[in-house]
Amino acid sequence: MSWEGKQFEVSYNLAGEKVTLVVDPHTHIAMRVESAFGDDLGAVVPLDAQANLNRKRQRPHHAPAPAQKQAENAVELAYQEYSQLCGIPLKKEEK
Repeated sequence: MSWEGKQFEVSYNLAGEKVTLVVDPHTHIAMRVESAFGDDLGAVVPLDAQANLNRKRQRPHHAPAPAQKQAENAVELAYQEYSQLCGIPLKKEEK
């Protein structure tokens, strides 16, 4: 977040959110960030670009979703009924 050419850091959970920077009008010092409703969302500090260079970061680990067996759909159910009426043997699924 920036104001008058100065960059500030806020909490990571505010990324992508619309917030308001509260500044003391007499001293021109950024004090905190607020929501659109005036709720205090936390402190704001001047950006320290040098300290951010050495900060350890961890990317989120995404586990693949477990494979789910697809339930029978209407076409498969209709085929089963048809094959039972006509006496057609059904193929067994490979496991």
